[in-house]
Amino acid sequence: VLREVMIMKILEHPNIVNLIEVIDDPEADDFYMVLEYVDGKWAYNESGPPGALGENTARKYLRDVVAGLMYLHAHNVIHGDIKPDNLLVTSTGTVKIGDFSVS
Repeated sequence: VLREVMIMKILEHPNIVNLIEVIDDPEADDFYMVLEYVDGKWAYNESGPPGALGENTARKYLRDVVAGLMYLHAHNVIHGDIKPDNLLVTSTGTVKIGDFSVS
């Protein structure tokens, strides 16, 4: 988890779920990650039979994922677990990559 925090601290991009703050509670020996609120849904909720998304939407989602991955790779970060469970779609249709625990 500490590795995930270290990675997320240096990242800020429209196609990544951004880290807002880390709160340390030394008394409980815990810390809390405050992440950007994404008003939307998980990409896996969008999946269904082939063609259910529509070609234009699928292309838009793919462009967003590629933009996020290019940003990560430019910062020497490999996500390592890209799948619909780790992609969120905002209410405006932007895809954001989340869950950096494998990175």
